[in-house]
Amino acid sequence: MKGDDIKKAREQRLWSQAELAIKLNVANTQVSRWERGGNISKKNKSLMLKILFDHDVVGESSKPKWQELAISYRKQVYLLEEKIDSLKQEITQKDESLNASMAMWRKD
Repeated sequence: MKGDDIKKAREQRLWSQAELAIKLNVANTQVSRWERGGNISKKNKSLMLKILFDHDVVGESSKPKWQELAISYRKQVYLLEEKIDSLKQEITQKDESLNASMAMWRKD
């Protein structure tokens, strides 16, 4: 499995590296490293084949349901954290704009 194959399969599913990392229970940087040609452990390779290519490796059992639920939960938490960060930035920008407007109003 080559890095280009991983990236292509990930992009076909419209997943970010972070989303694939959550599904594989690894760091985002690890997915990036694999896509650039870094070595993949046998455990991660079999899991990646299952997730990206819907292919079971002979002798490997499927993930238990609780593990799939945990991965789904982690993904939801990650997406919510991103949304919270985005909202915090928006509030900060609006607060700065309001403070600037109030300062100009006080001068008059």
